[in-house]
Amino acid sequence: IERSGKPADKFPRLYANEAQAAARNGGAIPPDLSLITAARVGGADYVYNLLMAYDETKSEKMLKSGELSAGTHYNPVMGGAIAMADPLEYVDIEYADGTAATKEQMAKDVVEFLAWAADPKMEQRKSLGLMTMAFLLILSLLLYASYKRVWRHVEH
Repeated sequence: IERSGKPADKFPRLYANEAQAAARNGGAIPPDLSLITAARVGGADYVYNLLMAYDETKSEKMLKSGELSAGTHYNPVMGGAIAMADPLEYVDIEYADGTAATKEQMAKDVVEFLAWAADPKMEQRKSLGLMTMAFLLILSLLLYASYKRVWRHVEH
């Protein structure tokens, strides 16, 4: 049965198992970045820099010189070598609002989505926290006013 997707649906697995994932990615199992923006301090910046730091011209030079092994790519964020190819290299998308589909824009969109996926209720929590702080401020003012009124005839 097919139905339209809901925000609470899980993504289908890309590979049947870890062995298939490793076989299709040069022997390395692709990392799960779905929670990295929340799990790591500066996680969103880390993922953005990881996506933007690929340098294929340097990869080719380093492969020819033997500094990189076959199936690896140059990425200074990962200390020089990473088995994961640039995921944004051959992406061809069109934005409905006419935004230019640059690598920077796509990396920003990926990072924003991962940040939302790691904590989809953040906006609601922040809104509730703001209302709670306003309530506590009003309550504090009322308590101070009642304290002053009750103890107004007593010398302190």
